[in-house]
Amino acid sequence: MPLTPVAFAVTVAQEAGAYLRENAADAAIVATKGRGDFVTGLDLAVNDLLQERIRAAFPDHHFLSEELAARPLSEEPTWIVDPIDGTLNVANRFPLFTVSIALVAQKRPVVGVVYYTMLDDHFLAEAGKGATWNGESIAVRHDVAWHDALLGFDLGHNEPASSESMALAAALRPQVAGLRITGSAALALCYVAAGRLSGFFHHRLEPWDMAAALPIVQEAGGDYVSMDGTQVVSPQVGSVVAGNTAIVAKIRQVEQARCKT
Repeated sequence: MPLTPVAFAVTVAQEAGAYLRENAADAAIVATKGRGDFVTGLDLAVNDLLQERIRAAFPDHHFLSEELAARPLSEEPTWIVDPIDGTLNVANRFPLFTVSIALVAQKRPVVGVVYYTMLDDHFLAEAGKGATWNGESIAVRHDVAWHDALLGFDLGHNEPASSESMALAAALRPQVAGLRITGSAALALCYVAAGRLSGFFHHRLEPWDMAAALPIVQEAGGDYVSMDGTQVVSPQVGSVVAGNTAIVAKIRQVEQARCKT
């Protein structure tokens, strides 16, 4: 019997993760897209593995990846993957990176899997069925006061957006318990869904950065909006603030005040 899309996504993510664990020490840089923005042989190898498996299992579906030329997202079922979210970490043998796989239909994620390869952790969401972490249900936290919040953020490779995120982090730092950069936005967003982080922000994510994590946060009961407060329902290029409703509102409030000064 063929695997369901969600079971398939978990299986192929674990296969890709196993390949990464076995070969992570050999992450040679094969191309440079910008300062700190690399492509390694592992990115290409895992991309090829995922594309081959997806096309064999779902030949009528589209395929979109960071390692392929970008094209507009259509209404057709589309698998959006990030072979390695955290390539800079891999290139420096820093063991924090994920495989992200999402199935999108009518431009909305219906399945999201983020696999943290080095810890064998998989985060999963299916539209309308909740979110899990290694099979256990997860939910965003609602019991953390603002001054006790641990927030995540990331910088990416767009310099103006990175500068904005650094400025927001500086404005937030006196108000909260702490801030963390993981180097994998997908993992940080999953940690919001699982209650390990109270919130997360980023001034510019790409569709493959958010496609799998978006439904995981939403199915865990979290808000996922752009900096201007618009609800994010489809993987896209743009800013994001995620967390419970109160945390998201506070982050946006600090950002609005910062932008007025």
